[in-house]
Amino acid sequence: MVEVLVVVGLLGIGFLGIGILAVQGSQLLSVAADRHEAVLYLREGIEGVKALRNESWTDHIASASTDTNLYLVAQDGRWMLSASDPGPLYGRPQNFNRTVVVERVSRDSATDNIDPAGIDDPDTRRITVTLLWTTRGGTRTFVATTYLTNILDN
Repeated sequence: MVEVLVVVGLLGIGFLGIGILAVQGSQLLSVAADRHEAVLYLREGIEGVKALRNESWTDHIASASTDTNLYLVAQDGRWMLSASDPGPLYGRPQNFNRTVVVERVSRDSATDNIDPAGIDDPDTRRITVTLLWTTRGGTRTFVATTYLTNILDN
């Protein structure tokens, strides 16, 4: 009888461990899914701004407000940068928020390298896309930065 109780106890502990692993595995999958979705939204943000550049540097990028949060929104099947916050993006937790910041770029006139102390380069902008979302562990942030140049309007 004692042997049966010991075996049942050991099996109970084993099943409890398996149950805990299953719960933790499910939580890790949820975190991984959020991160994957966040990366996709970041990539979409960069690609959307590139599409605007390709459509018209002058109309969309050079004229965009600099050093302020803008929002990439789809309107009539086209991207646009808006100063109005459209609210959260659609997502599994439905709370992803994406901002785009367009910054002027300065270059050293002698070397043509990017240099904050240089002169303004009207054909280059630094684009920073930030994605925020809330999870059980708090607020998460992913940031992607790239430089765009006016290669098509010349």
